[in-house]
Amino acid sequence: MNKEAKEDIKMIPNRETIERLKENYPEGTRVELISMSDPYAPPKGTQGTVIGIDDIGSLLVQWDNGSSLNVLYGEDMVRIIKPKKTFKLVFQNGNVEKFETYNDAWQYISDMVLNHDLVWVDFYPSENNWDRIRVRKEF
Repeated sequence: MNKEAKEDIKMIPNRETIERLKENYPEGTRVELISMSDPYAPPKGTQGTVIGIDDIGSLLVQWDNGSSLNVLYGEDMVRIIKPKKTFKLVFQNGNVEKFETYNDAWQYISDMVLNHDLVWVDFYPSENNWDRIRVRKEF
């Protein structure tokens, strides 16, 4: 076996590595391209959604620009995009509003309590459903 063939064998991940990749990049994970060796690669910084991991450890990605080139294990690089934290309000009629900051959400609640016929609203200051603040208006 020549040196090049031995190097190719080293690049193929074992079963444990593939399972770890599946845990770290579950379907639906958002990623951003850092580098890709393919001449038809999307531009650096392109974002996409992981749709799976194949048997040789490649990330199957549907890129936002329409490309579907895989991210090759040991050769290409992506980073996981952490979802932005949002603050959620759930109104008595079932409508949901999301806000990027706690202060924006609280300002909206304050305005609703002072100026509208708000009976109650649930404020979720974290992604945990048990972290709920129920705001009630006294009549």
